[in-house]
Amino acid sequence: MLNRTTEAAVQNLEVLRHHSGYVVSGQVRLQAPLETVRARLLDFNHMDRLHRSIQVSELQCSFPDGRHRVRVQVQFGILWFWFTLQSIQDFTWNERTIQAVMLPEKSDFTHGEIHWDLTPDKGDTQLQFRAELIPTFWVPPVIGPYLLKRILPEKAREIVQNLESWTAP
Repeated sequence: MLNRTTEAAVQNLEVLRHHSGYVVSGQVRLQAPLETVRARLLDFNHMDRLHRSIQVSELQCSFPDGRHRVRVQVQFGILWFWFTLQSIQDFTWNERTIQAVMLPEKSDFTHGEIHWDLTPDKGDTQLQFRAELIPTFWVPPVIGPYLLKRILPEKAREIVQNLESWTAP
C-alpha cells in the first residue's frame, strides 16, 4: 500500500435528489498516472478490487463499435437492511473519458449513467465523476440523500485507497 501524506478525500461531493433518482458527483486526486488509473477502471473482470461491496464484475461481450458490456453485482447494507443490486452496463471510453450506461431491462435501475473524466496532473490523475441513478425500488425522499451523503465519502475513500494501492508498482 502507498504511504500517503494526505488522506484520500473526495472534493466537492454532492448528492442531489433529482426527480425519482439521484445525481452524485465529485472529484479526487489519485497518486497514480492517468494510463494506469484508466486501465484499472476498465479491468472489467476485477472491479471487485475497487470496493468490497462489488461482489461480481464480468465482461459479457465486446461489440464491433467498441462498447463493452459488463455485469456488475453490488451488495451493501444500510442500518439493518442488506441489498443486492445488479446492473448490466455498456462501457465506452477514450483517452480521458469513461462512460457507463446501464441497460434498464437487465438492471435494478430504470436509468443509470456514470461518467468519469481523467486529467493528468504532474504524474498524478485528477478524476471527476458524475453518476445519475434511478433505482427500480422506492427510496424515501428524505432518507435517500441523507444516507448517501453519509455513506458515500467512506466508500469513495476506500475506492481511492484501493485504486492507488492496486496501481502501485
